[in-house]
Amino acid sequence: MSIPLMASHLQGSALAPAWLLMVYAISLQSMVVRRVRANDREAAVAWWLGGALVVGTGIWAGSFLCLVALKVPIKIGYVRDVVMASWLPAVVVSAMALWLQTHAMMSLKLRVMGALLVAMGLCMLLFVNASSIMIQPGLTWDGGTLSGAVLVLLLGCGLGSWLMRHDLSREPHQARHLGVAVVVGSIVWAGMALQVDSIGLKLNAVCLSADQLSGDDLQLLLTVAVLILMVMTHMGTIQDARALAKTRALSDSLKEAQEALEEASQRDAVTGLPNRLGFEQQLRSVIDAPRESALHLCVLRMNIDGFHAFAATYGHNLGDKLIHTLSLRLQGMVREGDVLARSDTDEFLLACHGAPDEHAMTVLAQRLQDAIHVPCLSRTKTSWSAAPSASRAIPTAPRPSNSLRTPTTRCSRLAAPAVVSIACTSAAWTAPALRRWRCSVICATPSIARNSSCTSSPSCVPPRVSWPASRPCCAGTTRSGAWSARPSSSRWPSGLA
Repeated sequence: MSIPLMASHLQGSALAPAWLLMVYAISLQSMVVRRVRANDREAAVAWWLGGALVVGTGIWAGSFLCLVALKVPIKIGYVRDVVMASWLPAVVVSAMALWLQTHAMMSLKLRVMGALLVAMGLCMLLFVNASSIMIQPGLTWDGGTLSGAVLVLLLGCGLGSWLMRHDLSREPHQARHLGVAVVVGSIVWAGMALQVDSIGLKLNAVCLSADQLSGDDLQLLLTVAVLILMVMTHMGTIQDARALAKTRALSDSLKEAQEALEEASQRDAVTGLPNRLGFEQQLRSVIDAPRESALHLCVLRMNIDGFHAFAATYGHNLGDKLIHTLSLRLQGMVREGDVLARSDTDEFLLACHGAPDEHAMTVLAQRLQDAIHVPCLSRTKTSWSAAPSASRAIPTAPRPSNSLRTPTTRCSRLAAPAVVSIACTSAAWTAPALRRWRCSVICATPSIARNSSCTSSPSCVPPRVSWPASRPCCAGTTRSGAWSARPSSSRWPSGLA
C-alpha cells in the first residue's frame, strides 16, 4: 500500500532567481576559461581557483534556491552547518568543469567521462542540500522523476561541454556566448528542479529543523549576495581582457619598432640598399640555405676611387646624390635574387649566386663598370668648360682603346667544396678627383665573404672581352695622370639625374 504524501509544489519566486544564478554561473564559467587560456601559468592558476570559487558559489546558490522553492503545508527549516558544507562539493564540481574546458585538445573519451562526473556531482549537490532538512520520518524520492532529472543533467553537461568548446574555439561573440549560457544553464536548472520535484513528505512528517535557517529569509539575501560576487568577477574578467589586449598591443608595437630599428641598422640611408651588416646577413642566408646541388657564388666589389676628395670639394649633399644615382643604375642591372649593397662610403658589393663561370662574371663586371662610367647630368644651368655639350656632364675616367691583356692575378683560394671562389671587379667612377682604376678579388666562403690577398693589373678583363673604342672625354691625362677639368662656376651643380 502506497504511503500518502503531503501536497507540494515549486514556488516560481524562488525558481526564477535560481535560473538566473545558474545561467549567470555558466556564462561566467566561459569567461573564466578564456582568462585561463589567455594568461601565463601563474595568472591562469589564479583565475582557475578564483573562478572555481565564484562559479561554484553560483551553482551552489542556484541548487539551494531550487530546494527552497519546494513548498509543503508544514514549515521547513535548514541546518546551517549542512547548508554551508554543501558549498564545498559545488566548488569541486566547478573546478572540474573549468579544468575540462581549459584543455582544448582533450580527447573525446575524457570529455565524456568528465561530463558524467560533473552531472553526478550536481546530483550529489542537491542530495546534500536536501539532507539539511531534518524531518521525521525521512524524505521520500520518486524514482521515475529522479531518473528523468539525472538524464536531464547528463544531457545538460554533455551538450554544455560541446557547445562551450565550440564557442571557446572562436572569437568572443556576445550573442553566441549568451545563447550558450542560456541553453546550458536552463537545462541544468531544469534537471535540478525535477530532482527537487521528486522529493515527497509523508502526511505525518514533522520537521525537526523548523527553528533553523528559513528559506524565505535566505532567498533574497542569498540571491543578492551571490549576484554581487558574480558581477564583480565578471567585471574582473573584462578588465583583465582589456589589460591583456593593451599589453599585447604594446608588445606588438615594441616588436615592430625593434624590427624597424634592426631593418634600419642594416640599410644605407642614402641609397636604401643593405649596408655591410645587411649584406653579410643576406649572404649568410644564401650560403646556409638548404640546396640539392653545389652553391656557385660570386661576390663583386666596386670601389669608387676619389669619392672622398670629391665630396670634400663639392659638398656631401652632391656626393650623396651621385651615390644615389649610381645605386639606381646598378639596381637596374642586377638580377632578382642577387644582393646589392653599399658597404662603405665609396664601395658597393654585389653577391651573385648561380654564376655559370668566371667569364660570365667578368662580363658582368665589365657591364657594371660601363654603367658607372656613364656621365651624370646636372639639371642646373651651370656649365662646364670641359663639357662640350649642354648636358653638363661629370667627366668620366679615360679608358684605353686597345684590347687588354690577361691580368696577372694571385689569389689564395680557400678550400670550400660547396662554394666557388670568384674573381673580380674593376672599381671605377668618374669624377674630377679620379686618379686610378683598381681591381680586387673576393673569395666567398661559407663563413661570409673575405678578401683574399690579390694583386692584378689595372683591369680584370680576359682576352675574350675587349674595351670598346675610346670615346672622347673632356679633359684629362692618361689613366695614371691627373684631371685638369674644372667647373666654370664657383660651385658644383646641385642636382643630379
